Order: sequence, then C-alpha cells, then structure tokens
Amino acid sequence: QRQQQQQQQQLPLQLQQQPLRRLLQLPRQQQLPLQLQQQPLRRLLQLPRQQQPPPQRVGAGNKKFTNNSHKCSASSSLSERKTSQPPVIHDDCICESATWNQNGVTVAGWNGRGSSLNQLDEPLGLFVDEDAAVYVAGTLNFRVVKWASGASSDQVIAGGNGEGNQNNQMKYATKIIIDKNGTIFICDHMNMRVQRWFKNDDHGQTIIENISCWGLTLDKEKLLYVSDWKKRRITKRPSEQITAGGNGQGSALNQLFYPCDVFLDQDQSIFVADDGNQRIIK
Repeated sequence: QRQQQQQQQQLPLQLQQQPLRRLLQLPRQQQLPLQLQQQPLRRLLQLPRQQQPPPQRVGAGNKKFTNNSHKCSASSSLSERKTSQPPVIHDDCICESATWNQNGVTVAGWNGRGSSLNQLDEPLGLFVDEDAAVYVAGTLNFRVVKWASGASSDQVIAGGNGEGNQNNQMKYATKIIIDKNGTIFICDHMNMRVQRWFKNDDHGQTIIENISCWGLTLDKEKLLYVSDWKKRRITKRPSEQITAGGNGQGSALNQLFYPCDVFLDQDQSIFVADDGNQRIIK
C-alpha cells in the first residue's frame, strides 16, 4: 500500500485526514519509530510538493503582465496568507490591489513654456507606446513630439513647420493616437480636420474634413472614433456611424454638449468627457 501511494501525485482528501498510524496500518500497540514521527506525511511518502496556481487573470488574452508602475499588496498575517486568493488581474494588466506612488516623475518638458526641443507649450494630446515613449501634441507649438524614455529633449515627428493648414502644418492639435505601425492620427482642431501621418513621413493626409474634432481613439479593428465638438456626437469612421449623441444639444442620456475626449474599453463601451454637461457618460 505504501508503494502505491508513492506513485500518486497528490494525496486524496480522505488520506490527508487519516492519522499516520491508520494510514500505514500499524497495530495500535506498536510504536512508530521516532524518525517517522518527526517527518511530515508528504515527505514520508515522497510525494512532490503541491505547486501554487498562477495568478488568476480575467480576459487578459495574450497580453504580458508587467508590474513596473504599481505594486500588488500582499497579506501580512499568516492567517490571511492561508485564506487569500491569487490576485485578480484584469485586461489592463493591473491587479485589483494595485497601489501607485504618491509622487510623480517628470518625463517630458518642465523647462518652461517655449518652442525649444526640451520645452512644451500648451500640451493637450498625450499618448504612451509600449516602449514607454511619450508622444505629446504641443498645441501652440503646432507639432507632435516624441520623448523617448529617459530622454532630456524631444523629437519632432509631425508638424513643426509653423501654424497653418498645409499638409505639413497644424493649428491647435488637441488629441493624438498612434497605432501598432507607428501611424499617427491627429485632431487638427482649428483646421477642422483629422490628419493621418505615416511613420517617418514629412507630411500628413487629411482623412476627415469639416469636423470640429477634439478627441479620438482606435478600436481593436483599427477603426477610428472621433468626437465632433460642434455637432455634439461621436462618430465611427470610415462608416460615419453615430455611436453616441447626435440628438442635438442637451443633458438627456442620448445627448451630448461639447463632447471632448473619448475612450473605448475592452468591451467596446464608449466613455465620453461631456464638457458642457460636466459629466463623464458611458
């Protein structure tokens, strides 16, 4: 019986609950050797130590979990460690018990307002890629710049040719988004257009005209969602489907009033910064 138990990978629950004497079928009057009395049951039967399950993940797909910007708190007491479950990690790869540093770190700018490569002027749009590079729409510098991680100055990757409406210029850029190929989409607000700049190009292409664009985002299928500030709506491009608002100005749940930023979560739900109604609506 002892040899059969050595071949098992895990003890059945009923065996774990049996006294050692009954498990080994020893007579009641027979004494266990002192060496056996001092050995844990699992070690005595030479069974492998049970491995801990990996952290539970909720809909994470193929994403890699990184824990560079936050910390997951651990239970401090022994009783809590015995009963606590593995941390739940959601689609954004941040566990529920995450905490953040209370002091920030400047990663771009902080050299006063200006047009030098180490300065910003009215930075409104912001994007961070997987390499922690920070992209900024310098609204009054009429350009989009890239700050590599740890860099002391930026690199102009779109615009930078003064204020204007040519394809290599912009006027009051408010939001940027960058896809996996490095293509930049820009809300060129005062020029009433959305521009697309392919990686390393020296000019952009106007892909949407006559739109008071303020915010934009991309979904999983690389379709563009754009907030139209004056028409009080969010549209999906290129189909021009109205996905939020479009029922005139107002405060009803099917209306918007100066929609600014827009965000899509993992479920494709749309969040809108509804500026004129002083609310965030989903």
